[in-house]
Amino acid sequence: MADTIFAPGWPGIPSRWTSSAKMGVGTALNRSSRVWFTLSHGILNEIYFPRVDMACTRDLGLLVTNGKDYFSEEKRHCKFEVRAIEHGVPAFQLTNTELSGRYRIEKEVLTDPFRNVVLQKIRFVPLIGDLSDYHVYALLAPHLGNIGSNNTGWVGDYKGMLMPMAESPMGVALAMACSAPWKTMSVGFAGYSDAWQDLSRHFQLTQLYQRAENGNVALTGEVDLQGCNGEFVIALGFGGIWAEAAEQVKATLIDDYGALQHEYVNQWRGWQKMLLPLDRPVDQDLYRASTAMLRVHESKDFLGGVIASLSIPWGFNKGDEDLGGYHLVWPRDLVETAGGFLAAGAHGDAMRVLRYLETTQEADGHWPQNMWLDGRPYWSGLQMDEAAFPVLLVDLLRRYAPSALGDLKRWWPMVKSAIGFVARNGPVTQQDRWEEDAGYSPFTLAVEVAGLLAAADLADAMHEPMTASYLRDLADTWNENIERWTYSTDGGLAQQIGVDGYYVRIAPPEDDCAASPTQGFVPIKNRPPGEGLEQASHVVSPDALALVRFGLRGPDDPRILNTIKVIDALLKVKLPQGPCWYRYNDDGYGEHADGSPFDGTGIGRLWPLLAGERANYELAAGNISAAQELLSSVEHSTNGSRLLPEQVWDAPDIPERELFFGKPSGSACPLVWAHSEYIKLVRSLKDGKIFDQAPQTVKRYCVEKRQAVYGSWRFNNKCRILPQRKDLRIELLAPATVHWSVDGWQTAHDTGTQDSGVGIYFADIPARSLEAGRELLFTFYWNQSRQWEGTNFSVIVS
Repeated sequence: MADTIFAPGWPGIPSRWTSSAKMGVGTALNRSSRVWFTLSHGILNEIYFPRVDMACTRDLGLLVTNGKDYFSEEKRHCKFEVRAIEHGVPAFQLTNTELSGRYRIEKEVLTDPFRNVVLQKIRFVPLIGDLSDYHVYALLAPHLGNIGSNNTGWVGDYKGMLMPMAESPMGVALAMACSAPWKTMSVGFAGYSDAWQDLSRHFQLTQLYQRAENGNVALTGEVDLQGCNGEFVIALGFGGIWAEAAEQVKATLIDDYGALQHEYVNQWRGWQKMLLPLDRPVDQDLYRASTAMLRVHESKDFLGGVIASLSIPWGFNKGDEDLGGYHLVWPRDLVETAGGFLAAGAHGDAMRVLRYLETTQEADGHWPQNMWLDGRPYWSGLQMDEAAFPVLLVDLLRRYAPSALGDLKRWWPMVKSAIGFVARNGPVTQQDRWEEDAGYSPFTLAVEVAGLLAAADLADAMHEPMTASYLRDLADTWNENIERWTYSTDGGLAQQIGVDGYYVRIAPPEDDCAASPTQGFVPIKNRPPGEGLEQASHVVSPDALALVRFGLRGPDDPRILNTIKVIDALLKVKLPQGPCWYRYNDDGYGEHADGSPFDGTGIGRLWPLLAGERANYELAAGNISAAQELLSSVEHSTNGSRLLPEQVWDAPDIPERELFFGKPSGSACPLVWAHSEYIKLVRSLKDGKIFDQAPQTVKRYCVEKRQAVYGSWRFNNKCRILPQRKDLRIELLAPATVHWSVDGWQTAHDTGTQDSGVGIYFADIPARSLEAGRELLFTFYWNQSRQWEGTNFSVIVS
């Protein structure tokens, strides 16, 4: 090491990620190549290895100089065009043209289908002058193992092949080589001694550094333009150590590029041919791009594990503190993805998701809020819809792919455990589907009730009639209380819009089941201090349409129609491509008013997937043309890359921040959930009905109009009011004897609990004949501990 030239400027500037507005994402459709790439601004962004939840680069782009007085950076000084080389194949052709017309860079990007290598076949075309007038440098920013601050880079030699390399203590390494040997190479610390600093000032490399240790580093290689006549291949390889990465790169460059490209394309082409032909004859058809997005985001080690997005929202404003980004598994998004697979006819792919859910279920029956691919929880929230959704997935597979699902006995333990968790811990959720508030959420309630009925059918098939009966009774009770919990007739909003009431976004949990939880207050997350609390009746959301999506209410239910009027008055925006909706009023998850990135506070923007959800409602209501128009609105919400974003910009253009009305904002892009919703909507329109609507709820509540037999009391939902002409069902988490009275303890009765089969022990107290105003008193003797509760409880007949 005595002669090694070390780069100055340790540790470099603070590391940051990059734009989330991807133009393309891809991987080989096999398990031999465990590397994923993303594209934005005409260059490679994050590359993931060896897992789809582990980003290993920030970006890799080209710098162009004339060696004297001209400097150009591809990602900043070009206009970009991108297209998939074939519809449904996530390999891309990029054309980057310098803004003043001096040069053009043509690229083809894909991965070696046999190795952990990302390939760029590049052609540099001088539009002014000749090749000899230009110098081209590849600039790479390693962020190995999701971290950019502890990388070591150097110029290394592998079997006589010189190339820039990097490694990290995370046990990950990379190597970058070119089909035309590098003319010069250098490594440095970002912002101080990297090649960008040198080239932007001097237009050529005046300092060549060989090593930069334990910091935010950058690697550079100069392409021998003359030697390759402007056409070359850059290979970026990965491994557990530097030698493995270098061997992968060398092997790829020795191999025939055309054969590798042919194999990559053929694998994807073969998979796409197995899917249902739901393609739409329009330029913006996203069907094949969407199916590819689902498959691209799947793990190759943890089969069936699909991350939410190969992006980090507002990544250019985030550093090592955001390890997860969106490259984590959300069980809700995962079930949505499985539904997208199933809608496209990819039964085997949907089954892999179900098997992954089976292995990552927690011992008590629920799933983490989100998790790394190996099942380790990332955030610690608890969302009841995420416990019920996998039950609905089993039911969906049972209807559409029974042969793939196989023996129901295999899935009953998972379903029973999940629905037991729902039964014990619902109906209140610790977090709604937007991961923000606790309480009674119409969306969560819809998923819970549908899940209870789906699980009841499975219990019948498993010859457990007591469990089936209990689950249906519980579904009936929760369903009947949805309006009491979440339908507001208070305040001036209904009067202002001209309706008698509407479903709120979420109502706070009330231990005593107050007559109107909507009168309570809910926190609004991501808002500045002092602006984070609102009365529940003032906040609405398209979430209420889940009551129709999951079959609990008819599309013509007056309460649904009233709510739609309120939603459209407060949340609907007309975009050039059609209408779109906010998550809820006063949402704070989005850019600030000036377009600066979300930093914990901001202003919520429009979500294209909500237009897809609204389209399913319109389909259910028989408004086919409206549903088709909304499908088109979703299709035109991309940036031209066929990738659907999480949010689109809702304000006048801010070109300097790359924010344009109706186009992707700085949030996640692509969002797998949005692509799943799109696929399911295409299938729904083809079938003429909502693809993933549970038939059990429609039959029971919209056709049969089934009413609850019981009012419910439980420790996590202590109702003080019992509707008249209903018996009281007391639900406990351990066996007990209920000691009760309806005459102020003048007389008393004892009723033992029954085992529901899902961890709840219930006792039914006959109360349907009691007149209004009568108080029912009760307490418990716990059988296992052999002691009294020591407290009396009561409910009043309403």
